[in-house]
Parts: sequence; structure tokens; C-alpha cells
Amino acid sequence: MGISIGDVSRHTRIPERHLDAIERADYEVFRAPLYAVGFARTYARHVGLTELWIAEAVRAHLAERFPERDAPPGGEGRPGKSVVSVTVWGLTIGAGVVLLVLLVRMWG
Repeated sequence: MGISIGDVSRHTRIPERHLDAIERADYEVFRAPLYAVGFARTYARHVGLTELWIAEAVRAHLAERFPERDAPPGGEGRPGKSVVSVTVWGLTIGAGVVLLVLLVRMWG
């Protein structure tokens, strides 16, 4: 497109090393999949490509290449993770309600 990585970096404030990594589909340089997807979307927007398509392509690539990592945002995640989270939150809220009832009875 005739736009240098340096120009894109200056306009988007994405470091050149990250833009280069996106160009090479080397997402290991990012701390989390969220950064890879976000930076790729910003990059796509700047050069006139469809953000959603790029984001989905990066997510698919990450899921295929790094299945041991947590899934990127919008992905499936690890099996059972949501069930455990819901259970822990439910127990925490339930314990809080029981404690509140006991305090109200004791001082009320």
C-alpha cells in the first residue's frame, strides 16, 4: 500500500516490533492474545482493511497455533472454566447472603 511500518507506528502508536510481528503472524511476542487482536484491528483500520475480518483471522490463528494458551477474547476458553467460575461466584454470593442474614438477626 506504500505505507511504511514506521508511518503506521507513528499514526497508530503501535510499536514497530509489534506491527512487524503482525505482518509475520508471530503472535508469541504479545503478552496476551488481547494485544495481538487489538493491535491487528487498529493496524487494519489504519490501512483500510476490514477490522472484524482481521480480528477473527488473528483469533483463529492463535487458537490453532497455541491451543495450550487461554483462548483469545471471543473464543471458547478452556473447558469447564466457566462452570468453575460460576460455582465459585455462586458460593461466594451465597456465603455473603447467609452472613448478612445472621448479622441482621443478631443486631436487628
